[in-house]
Amino acid sequence: MKLIFIAIISLATSCANNENALQQNDELIESDTAQNDTIINTEQTKKTDSATSSSLQKEGERKLRYLFYANGGLVGYFDDGTVAACPRCDLLKENIRALHAAMPFKKYTVEKDGSLLVGKSEHQFPKEKDDNGNKEWAMIDYKWLVNL
Repeated sequence: MKLIFIAIISLATSCANNENALQQNDELIESDTAQNDTIINTEQTKKTDSATSSSLQKEGERKLRYLFYANGGLVGYFDDGTVAACPRCDLLKENIRALHAAMPFKKYTVEKDGSLLVGKSEHQFPKEKDDNGNKEWAMIDYKWLVNL
């Protein structure tokens, strides 16, 4: 009888040890799964961030170089030689962003005297203030003259 009792106790102890081992194994599996999920989410975030930054780079390829503003709206002169307008737009950040998405309607070049030859015959003379002391240009050759 003692032998049977010892066998039952050792079997119960063995089962308890196996249960602890199984519980530890389950915890390790859950931990590994959580780590894998984190790695997958991180990789997906990196891919999303990469796609977003590449699309921003495509938008950002054309940078604003000169910005004229008046009651009639905004006219942006970009570093790629294109001109885009936002009619009846006030000088606001959102409207300046809209210029980047606007379809260019003319080309320009910078002349030696600093004037802009727009199209083939129209000259613009960017300066900080007009003859009456009013500001018309918010940006001249990448230098902001007006704080938004």
